[in-house]
Amino acid sequence: MNTQQAVLTIVVAACFFLSVVALSKGGKEEGNRQFGLMTFLAGCWAIVSFFEEERVVFYIKIFLVRADFLIALLLSILFLSFSQKFAKFELGKQLRLIVLCLNITTAVLTLTPLVITGVFDKGGGQISIMNGELFAIYAVVIFLNFLLGIYALIAGYLKSNGVRKRQLYYVSLGLVFTIVIAVSTNIVVPQILQVSSLVPRIGIYSMLIYLATTTFAITQHGLFNIKVIATQLFVGLLLLAILGRILTSDTMLDIVYESVLFCMSLLFGFFLVRSVNSEVERREEVEVLAKEKTAALGEVEERNKNLA
Repeated sequence: MNTQQAVLTIVVAACFFLSVVALSKGGKEEGNRQFGLMTFLAGCWAIVSFFEEERVVFYIKIFLVRADFLIALLLSILFLSFSQKFAKFELGKQLRLIVLCLNITTAVLTLTPLVITGVFDKGGGQISIMNGELFAIYAVVIFLNFLLGIYALIAGYLKSNGVRKRQLYYVSLGLVFTIVIAVSTNIVVPQILQVSSLVPRIGIYSMLIYLATTTFAITQHGLFNIKVIATQLFVGLLLLAILGRILTSDTMLDIVYESVLFCMSLLFGFFLVRSVNSEVERREEVEVLAKEKTAALGEVEERNKNLA
């Protein structure tokens, strides 16, 4: 395993780990489910972006490139939706309807030659993407999603206070840095200059900024319950180990076997974290009830003393 494969393994495992963390709490908060899906797609995006630069047959390469652009669009949509839910700031109904129609249309067009006409392999890990007639529309829509999402986060930040304000600050800071670097290295720069495979992969590695700031918000400001961090860490390390075995497998049979094991472990980790989290929540509810009972008994005793 070379350096780039090792970094890819760490980034993807971290994405899937945070996805399990978010989805384990997603039953109650829609924002957590959106964050979980967004983080999972970020891991998939990293894998697709990495392997589209590898030596594969043409029809697989063009499929990976179009999948790359489609996942980027889906990430921008989820970012917009998550930003509104997390910041508790909703855009106008008519604007949301317009954005929804634009995104559905653009998602369909991304799978056609109208956005990506083809891919030319220059050799040496370099590819040239041939834009379609409607590529500009794709770029405008994805930029609009990010712009509106950032606007929602800023508006929510200005209206919030206390812990919520600190959460929004750290999550927003990480997201903004990641978006700027990822979009620049994966979309903008390759359209202007001839670059090696290293430049687009910088966008993959930039997700570490987002993961670091989000993790800081988790551990320092209670975005998720810190009492289940140990279980989440165990699941993350397990997924990291299996993913490393997938990337270092020599035969297709080993890859299929490790992939099935990875999916089963991901499902196991999801239910394990959710179970531990539910247990912690029930224990906290019992503690709250016990405190309320103690306070009530104290009031009764105080009243009895006054009556006596």
